Amino acid sequence: MARREPHTRRTMAFVGVTIFLLLVLLVIQFRNAPPALSAVEAHAILARDSSFLVLDVRSSDEFRGPSGHLPRAKVIPFASLNSRRDELEAFRTRPILVYCWHGQQSLNAASLLRRNGFQAYTLEGGLLGWSALHFPVIHEE
Repeated sequence: MARREPHTRRTMAFVGVTIFLLLVLLVIQFRNAPPALSAVEAHAILARDSSFLVLDVRSSDEFRGPSGHLPRAKVIPFASLNSRRDELEAFRTRPILVYCWHGQQSLNAASLLRRNGFQAYTLEGGLLGWSALHFPVIHEE
């Protein structure tokens, strides 16, 4: 059996530790992630529960643009969420469905809101996933 060079063992140990740390970070991220609702779940909930605030965290231009927005949606761009959080105080005890185009920004926004005591949920797949199922989208004139 051939002996491995010391630097090869160190490299393998480094790679092993790196993979382990990445896995730990992923577990932590998933544990702290806000709950997500599929487009089907969100559509059903919004049809029967008017207490939900629908929050679009895209830019105002995207909100009014050709892709449209969800019915009943209020727009507060993600970049302004911290400075405009007081606008959401009236909704602190109500559930908030947060969405963006594909879901990444809304995940960050919902996490921020949950850390500040809000009941925030993300829309899995964002507006893109919602639209793919031909659920209603409002287009500004």
